[in-house]
Amino acid sequence: MAILTTSPLVSTVSGRVDDIIFCRDGVGGPYARGTGIVFNPMTPWQLAVRSMFSDLARAWGALTDARREAWNEFTKKHPFANRLQHSITLTGLDWYVKLNFQRNYYKFPSVPALEITDPPTSLTVRPITQMTISTLDIGTMQPVLSVVPAPQADLDTNLVLFASRAMRAGATSTLPPTFVESLLNATTPVTFDWPTEHLGLPLLGQRVTIGAARLNLDSGAMTETLTRIGTWV
Repeated sequence: MAILTTSPLVSTVSGRVDDIIFCRDGVGGPYARGTGIVFNPMTPWQLAVRSMFSDLARAWGALTDARREAWNEFTKKHPFANRLQHSITLTGLDWYVKLNFQRNYYKFPSVPALEITDPPTSLTVRPITQMTISTLDIGTMQPVLSVVPAPQADLDTNLVLFASRAMRAGATSTLPPTFVESLLNATTPVTFDWPTEHLGLPLLGQRVTIGAARLNLDSGAMTETLTRIGTWV
């Protein structure tokens, strides 16, 4: 999906041109999407994600009027920047689902994860400022990372790890990373098992994108992911 920026000459756009459909999202922003066949493998992971959204929609409906109003007031003080860094105002439901979903999806250390019924007082999460891929050994299949500041420096946050499928040796393009693992009170350097069942078995010399972020356990807020490219040796 592509986000669009309009101009004084073209303020709105809608409809279809060939295989491209132009729409507007729930907060008024224009975007374009293709008409390709939706990939729907019905994997356990995909079904779990759908279930999370359904459960959160029902939970929102079960909140008291006062709590829903508190979330709607929260949105006025916390504008959200989209991929074009344009400030948009999400609805109270948007923020409620976003923060609760992140706590569940990125494995909040509680089974089941505790619901955030009231909006958080702050969305501030100390970001990772430096990340080094210390080891990317295809023999051990255990990437080793060093991050700054150290994960255990903030006891109220999880270290969230991301990775991509392997790219061929010498490839100039990169693949976007997906969620791999969430670690509580991790020590530096961080070692994790490569998820071959999820990302496949890489070959010697192939490149991979690895990233890390912090997830606040109280608010569900997460910092922007910091990524690096590594080569399997």
